[in-house]
Formats: sequence, structure tokens, C-alpha cells
Amino acid sequence: MKIVKKRKTNKKIIAVVVVAILLAAAGAATVYKVYFSKSNVQETRLIKPAGTVDYESATDEQVQAGADQKERTQDAEVPGADDSVVVTMHTLVSDGSLRITSQISEITNDGTCTLTLKRGDIVITKEAGIQAGPSLSTCKGFTVSDNLETGQWKATLTVVIGDRSGSASEEFTVQ
Repeated sequence: MKIVKKRKTNKKIIAVVVVAILLAAAGAATVYKVYFSKSNVQETRLIKPAGTVDYESATDEQVQAGADQKERTQDAEVPGADDSVVVTMHTLVSDGSLRITSQISEITNDGTCTLTLKRGDIVITKEAGIQAGPSLSTCKGFTVSDNLETGQWKATLTVVIGDRSGSASEEFTVQ
């Protein structure tokens, strides 16, 4: 008859394996807690690809930035909000001739443009119609055949469309 000795080494191996599994589980739990805890999620948030939507809650900084932008927008003056006509103009003096360009914020053929040029006691007034374009209108053009004296001038363009009006001014120098 053969006597089988129980080996004590089997119990040692099992104990070492159990301890190793417990250590691995504790390490995994620690890594999960550090990298995926709620307090760290906002700080470690990955950048989303362009064209995707981030449905997570806004950060405090994002909420404040939105509130600041809203306040600036509400306080800003909007050209034409008072039912006036928004007009821009530019002057160009080249070789003694004056060129006026204009933009009117609406598309219309109705109305008048009045150009007033002033230098001291000298006042020159010209009128023109309005020409509609694809996205805005412009004054049809002014012919200033008078030889303008050298010096500083002020041009004022006034546009009247129905009962609404708008104007723009610019100073220029004739040399």
C-alpha cells in the first residue's frame, strides 16, 4: 500500500494566487476611481471631433461666458433698429476728381440720395436716385463737375426712402 502525502505547497500556491487577485482588483478599483470619478470627468474630458454635439452639462465657465455674451448683445445698439435707413459712404479724391461710393442697407429703387459737400462758406448739393442691387442698394451716382478748391471738405450723404431717412458723413482733402 502506498501512502500519499498531502502536499502543503498546494495551499501556499492557492494563497498566493488569491492574494494576487485581490491586489489586482484593488489596483483596478483605484485606477477607476482616480480616472473616472465625477470630479475628474470635466477636467479630463476629451476633445470631441468636429461636427459632433456635446450633450454634457455646461461648465460654470461656459454658463458665465453665455451670460456675458447675452448682456453685451442686449446692450449693443443695432443700426437701423429705430426704423432708420442704414447708410455707409466712402470718398476718394484722385487727380482732382471726387468719387463717392455708397451702400444702403435695403433693396429698393425708390427714394433719393442727397450729397452735400461743405468747406467753410462753400456748399455744393447734388441729388441722385437709388439703384437696387442683389443684396443692398446704392446711390446712382453724383457728378461733381465743380472744381473743388484745395483743402479739407466734409461730405454728407442723406438717403430718404418714404418717411424714413439715414445719413453718413466723411471728411476728405483735396490737394
